[in-house]
Amino acid sequence: MAIGAAKGQFITPAEVGVYGVSVTPGAIIVGSDNGSASSPVAYSNVINGVGPFTYLWTIQQPASGDISIRTPTKANTQFTASGFNTDYFGIATITVTDLGRGSAETSTDISVQFIFENFN
Repeated sequence: MAIGAAKGQFITPAEVGVYGVSVTPGAIIVGSDNGSASSPVAYSNVINGVGPFTYLWTIQQPASGDISIRTPTKANTQFTASGFNTDYFGIATITVTDLGRGSAETSTDISVQFIFENFN
């Protein structure tokens, strides 16, 4: 499932176009034995934009969270975490700037969860 956002861009007097970004998968849940784990790749897809684009992934999580972004300025990324008998949850946001049409931005969110349990 992909989720996305879109934003119209206006240059007087007419609308130039609408561009958006979607992310697949729409949510990431990683279950792992105690230790460390990496998520599957989160793929972004820009729709109707004019490149070049810049990308910025950020993640909001509780103070106890320990989720990292592997490549925060790339179109696609993975998330990593490590822990023992704990769960981490965060909301990752990708913001895409469409430099070809006056630096308009669009963004979308996905949930990211790591569940570390001793399965033995």
